[in-house]
Amino acid sequence: MVEGLRPTIPPECPDSYRTIIENCWNDDVEVRPTFDYLLKEFEKMRTTTFSKFINSFKDYKGFQSGQVQYFDQVKDF
Repeated sequence: MVEGLRPTIPPECPDSYRTIIENCWNDDVEVRPTFDYLLKEFEKMRTTTFSKFINSFKDYKGFQSGQVQYFDQVKDF
């Protein structure tokens, strides 16, 4: 933040990320999210986003079963 101005959030930024960014930029320090809250939100976003990514591959008919198994192992990491 410079002189009360913030960078432009790119339009392709997911809404969940945009909300967190904007909340962190709140002028009132007491309203800004805590680090614990941010960790929980990022973990929810990570698991949700990754699950959607994996499921999109599983739904793709041409995807090889060995690759799906690999992604299942990575997901559980």
